[in-house]
Amino acid sequence: MTTLNQLFPGNLGRLKLLRVMLRLGMPELSKYNANQPLEPMLERRVRQALHEVEAG
Repeated sequence: MTTLNQLFPGNLGRLKLLRVMLRLGMPELSKYNANQPLEPMLERRVRQALHEVEAG
């Protein structure tokens, strides 16, 4: 399982996380424990949104 810290490392990762939160419409991710493993369904959604954000 993956954590938010692993998916979004460093300062650039925080910016990407904000963009992913906006894309998904999930502001509650900012309150999520970044060291806690993500549920598989949530991880898939976050990874897909991250791919979309990075693609532009």
